[in-house]
This record gives sequence, structure tokens and C-alpha cells, in this order.
Amino acid sequence: MNFEYLILALFPCSILIASVIFLYRFHVSRDNAFPADSIGLWWLVFLNLYSTLPSILWWVKSGDYNPVFSQRLYRLQPSAGDVFDLLSIAAAYAFSFASTYWLLVRNSNAMNKFTPPRISNGKLLASAIIVLIVSSYGLYQNVSLSGAYYGDNFRQTAALSLSSRQLLKLVAGVGSVCSIVLLIGLLQRWPRYQMFVYVYVLALIVSFSPAGSRGEMFGGVFTLFILWHVLKRPLSTKFWIGGGAIGLLLFLLFGILRGLIGQDYNYLDMFGRGLGEFDQLWANAVEVYQSKREGFVNVSLSARFGELWAFVPSQLLPIEKQAISDWFLDEYYPAYKALGGGWAFGAIAQAAVGNGIFEALIRGTLLGLIFGYAFKFYRSNTNHWWVFPSYIYLVAFSFNSIRNSSFWFLTGIVQILIPALIVLAIGGALLNVNRAQIRKMRTGTLPSHS
Repeated sequence: MNFEYLILALFPCSILIASVIFLYRFHVSRDNAFPADSIGLWWLVFLNLYSTLPSILWWVKSGDYNPVFSQRLYRLQPSAGDVFDLLSIAAAYAFSFASTYWLLVRNSNAMNKFTPPRISNGKLLASAIIVLIVSSYGLYQNVSLSGAYYGDNFRQTAALSLSSRQLLKLVAGVGSVCSIVLLIGLLQRWPRYQMFVYVYVLALIVSFSPAGSRGEMFGGVFTLFILWHVLKRPLSTKFWIGGGAIGLLLFLLFGILRGLIGQDYNYLDMFGRGLGEFDQLWANAVEVYQSKREGFVNVSLSARFGELWAFVPSQLLPIEKQAISDWFLDEYYPAYKALGGGWAFGAIAQAAVGNGIFEALIRGTLLGLIFGYAFKFYRSNTNHWWVFPSYIYLVAFSFNSIRNSSFWFLTGIVQILIPALIVLAIGGALLNVNRAQIRKMRTGTLPSHS
């Protein structure tokens, strides 16, 4: 083991951690509160989790991975140079993103000067109806798949026709956006409607399946805390750090439990109870980086940059769409994909299979520009109802820019967010009833249409 590399690996980790501290201190100096609504801060936190966290076990074992925790990383057994190079890619993401994001948001409005527009009664009712329908369907799926493994959901979905898969994705996505709008409207009417918030939290818990996805429950709670922080009362830094640590621990424990219940790990030699998807996405980066170093990587441009046009329906594209994650499974684990399995790829692996640090700098800068403008626009816009929910949607799912691919949100915005906002605008207009109209209906003073 080259212990010089072992020590040098601390340098990119220090850049990753310093970027979080830098943005945190900047926001606190302006808002005098924890920056829970900063998409830039959360993006950097998630980047740290997917890069420095998997390195902990490597450091603990003085540069080796143990098969007890991750058989796949044990098989790959990255060298100290590999770990240093991959952490340097993550540090390049962090440095370029943080510096660009800061330049854009440094003159943005402080939190105490911003009040999100009120969600109308009609949009609140429309969002409640849609959430109820989508949640009922999700609960039915959990019951019907009782005892099924996590991967069974992917395999059942993969067996459907393209149009059916697109429809399911749209319905689930619209439901997630409507959940955000619903929570905003309920919190704006707190405490009168507080019981419905409790019902929402209870529904998240009841609908959670240890053998299924953790994202809906953890994402729902995460979103609720952010909205409470912005709309009701800022939560302390101690709360966010303590709650985040507990949430991360539970996330890992549920992942281990799902691994004990399921069978999918058998296909990817993933026995071991380590850090779950954090280890696996790190292993993706290790695997493609080692292959590229040996000259065995041959990824097409359509796969490398497919995220840029992934929002266009397949039926309208003259070429076949291929996500970078699909390419990875085709090249490395075709048997698993043939069984209908799905797999995330990761932004670090995405840069590693491309131009390394240079590509990470470019991607980080572009993400900093986009997210920085989004934060600045959200903090300065108090006239349009859709701005705040749209921004919170980006914050809640910002981890996908690291977990899946850098520009995942292009598809999320076009295929999910915009249709959801249109549905809510139409539904809200049809269902919008204000207090004055209710009083007139009660007293019978509305004009007759007979």
C-alpha cells in the first residue's frame, strides 16, 4: 500500500468538506438561520455522502476493502491511486459548483424578506385529490407485492409496454409534485389544517415497505422539514445535523434490512452489509475507472450525453435513447439487466468514464449556474404560485444529480414538473372556491343560471 496516496486522499476530502462549510457560513451570515432551502448546500452534502462516506471503510482498513462490508469493492480492490483520483473528481465537482453557485446567490434576497405566494383553495383541493388517488394506487401496489423483493418492482415495470411505463412515471411524478403543493397549502393554513399534516406523515409511514423503496418516505419527511423551516419557523443547525445523522443511520439500516430480505444482490456479487447504495455507486466509479485505465471502456456519445435529450419521448426521437446506467448494465452486468433489473450510475462514475477532472469541473460549473439561478429566482419571486413548489421539487430531488446523472432534472422538469403544474392550474381553476363565494352560496345570493 502506498501510504503517501493514503494521506494525499485527505486533500480532496478536505475540499469536499470545506465547500459545505463555506456555503453554510455564507448563508448563515445572510439569513441568521440554517440554510435549509439552499439547493446548493444540499447538493454538496449529497456529493459528500456519495464520495467521502464510502472512503471511510477504506481508510479504516488502511487502504483495503473487507468482503464482509462490500464483496464487490473487495473484488475490485481499488488502489490508493484509484481512490485519490476518484475523490479528486468529486472535489472538482465541489469546487467548481460551490464557487459558481456562490457568485450567483451572494446578492440574493435574505430569507426574512421572502414570503411564498399562498396556494389557492382550488389548487389545494386539486392537489389533495390527486395525492389521494396516487397514494391509494401506491398502497394497493404495496399490498399486491407483499413479500416481493425490491427488484420485482423494476422487473414488473420493465415488462410493461413503453407507453404504460411512461404513463406510470407521469402519474407517480405528478403525485410527488402535488404532495409538495399540498404540504405548502396545509402549512400556510396552519394550525387550522394541522390534522391533515399529521395524516400525511402517518400515510408515509403506513405505506412504507422494508422490502421496497426508501425514497418516498425519507424524501417526504425531508421535504416536510424544509417547508416547515421556510413557512413556519426556522429549525436550528443542531436539529438539522442531529436529524440528518439519525436519518442517514435509518436510511442505511433499512437498506441493510432490504438486502437481507431481497435477492437482487446475488446478481451483482453485493453480499455484505456496508453503506448500501453509497458503496455501490462508488463501486460503479471504481469499475469504470479501472476499465478505462486498461483501455476497455467504449461508451457511445448517445449514452454519455443521453441525459440532455432524455426528456424527449422515445416515440419522437429518430435515434434510440440509451441512459448511461443502461449502458453500464449492458457492458458489465447484462444478465442482471436481462432479468429486468435497474441500476443507478452516479455523477462521479459519469465523469470518470468521460474526461475525468476536466469534465467534473465543466459539469460542476454548469450545475452551479443552473441551481444558483434557481435559488436566486425563487428568493426574488413572490407573485407566481408555481415558483416555490417547483424550487422545492428541485431541492427534494437534487440528490439525483449525483445518484443518477448530472442533468437528471431536465427530464424531471419537462416530463413531470410542467405537466403537474398544468394539471394543478386547470384543476385549481375548476375547483377554486373562495370564502365570499361560500357565504353567498349559504345565503342563496349567487345569481341563478337557470
